[in-house]
Amino acid sequence: MGYLEKDIKQLGSYCLTKTVLEQSGENFPDLEGIELKELYKMVSVHFRKCCMAYNDLRKIGQGMDMNLVSWIFRWAVLADRLRATQEKIDKIKTGKLNIDTLLDRANVYKGEPRMQREDSGQKVSPRMRASALPIIKSYAKEVKRQKEAEEKQERAVRREAERAAKRLEKSGIITPGTYRPSVYHAAPEPKIPDIGMNTNELRRLLMDEAKSRGDMAEAGMIARENGEQLLERFRRFQQPVKASAPPMKAPRSGPSDETRKKLREKRKKRK
Repeated sequence: MGYLEKDIKQLGSYCLTKTVLEQSGENFPDLEGIELKELYKMVSVHFRKCCMAYNDLRKIGQGMDMNLVSWIFRWAVLADRLRATQEKIDKIKTGKLNIDTLLDRANVYKGEPRMQREDSGQKVSPRMRASALPIIKSYAKEVKRQKEAEEKQERAVRREAERAAKRLEKSGIITPGTYRPSVYHAAPEPKIPDIGMNTNELRRLLMDEAKSRGDMAEAGMIARENGEQLLERFRRFQQPVKASAPPMKAPRSGPSDETRKKLREKRKKRK
């Protein structure tokens, strides 16, 4: 029963923590079956079991089992704490309690004088109200920290996708976000002739196209591909263009055609 009591307290804290995080936008579909009502039923069952065992021992003349008496009080106190916790959860759901103050441990006793004299004996009334179970602040803060990190990563991915799309659009070679690898399954075509780019430049171009679609995983694959794989990937970009428009002419590096013609004429004159 000692282990069970400890686990019920812990689960009660999780129920309260889950409610606080759900109010801040989190969602826990796998914890739908864990409710304070079920924990309260478990406590009630064991409270009645202890009472019945105590009465049975009294009837057969075994005297008072103080261990059972202790457990009767412990289960009763835990039942009161669960009821207080449920009341707190209801207030959180209706907005009567501010969830930010529940998670802010730093503000506890803030502004109080440093030296205080203990005078609780004059203030505490004989009848005490059960306290609710505590929030698991470390777990709640860790969940919020992970969510903030995920949102930060998503913003970084979106920014990189936008930058890649702008670089891709500026190049004029591939239209951002138009290529889908699962659409094209044609057999490999002959290797593309001189495209005016080296392997690294081609890799950066293809990575920008993937990033412009927000597909960082494909961009990582492109970064590890060799030159032949990059050319094969680039060749697939030209396939839909051939069906509806003249083939895309790759940019040519070096001097223009007119300059090349003049250089050839000069070489002929020297001969």
